[in-house]
Amino acid sequence: AAWHTSEIIGAYKYIGNYRQNGVEHPDRVLRSVENGFYLFPENNFIEVIARDGDEITALKSYGEDLFVFKKNKVYLINPRPDEETLLEEWPHVGILQESQVCSTEYGILWANKNGAYLFDGSSVANLTEGKIADTGQTIISGVGWSNFSNAVVGYIPETKQAIFIDKALDAEDAFYYDFRYKSWYFGKDAAPNTNNAGLSSGTTYDAH
Repeated sequence: AAWHTSEIIGAYKYIGNYRQNGVEHPDRVLRSVENGFYLFPENNFIEVIARDGDEITALKSYGEDLFVFKKNKVYLINPRPDEETLLEEWPHVGILQESQVCSTEYGILWANKNGAYLFDGSSVANLTEGKIADTGQTIISGVGWSNFSNAVVGYIPETKQAIFIDKALDAEDAFYYDFRYKSWYFGKDAAPNTNNAGLSSGTTYDAH
């Protein structure tokens, strides 16, 4: 098998959006054999994920559970071989590429054209809702979230901040979200300097 995205949970490897024996399976997840991370029986695909043609873009583990990101939807499943379980399903919050999601000490973080989302273990919150406008009319430095719709998402553990960079706009501009203070910042020409998060050169926006 060849695949676009993968994740390991325990003794199993999971692959998504894969090709096997010349057949494409863009909307399936396939599980390896136990402790055999490159052996994928054809019938080991995850049954609880809908085969709806919506392409899988990323897989991300959260404890013993697995996030399955598609372009339109996000699924949270428990993929135990003896009993697969669909835990949650969120429509309209999918991502287009794997770089739009990352793991943090606060949970799973991802971003799309509608906002930045955090799963904290119990629920999904839209971190930008009511904080950053879609357009650049009334928010930080005249830059709206629509400019960051395909943002590359990262996490800076030293400063407890998430960083969102849209290289299509300007690789040196970035939004930052501070988990400690629940505040948003915009850094102009700040992205390369992660030692101080570039906040000194950016305009501050208090999200409280």
